[in-house]
Amino acid sequence: MVIGGDKVFAVESIRTTRIASNAADTLHAYSLKDGKELWQAPINGNYQASADVCYVDGTLWIGTWAGVNAVDPLSGEFTTYVKEL
Repeated sequence: MVIGGDKVFAVESIRTTRIASNAADTLHAYSLKDGKELWQAPINGNYQASADVCYVDGTLWIGTWAGVNAVDPLSGEFTTYVKEL
């Protein structure tokens, strides 16, 4: 969970098989003011862990086994993708 500005961002992981890397992760954004969900977006997980979430200078960064994504914290739209090396 990460707090950025007036929002809380959290990742929910749902394991669909015994293999943790096949998790169906969803990124949720909630309002700090009233707790209402603002948006949600499907994301990849990490091996045996949920995705990493960081909020830096107004951008939400999501790290997964597939690479790193920048997400607009207002809309939940993915704006940048950096493939894992």
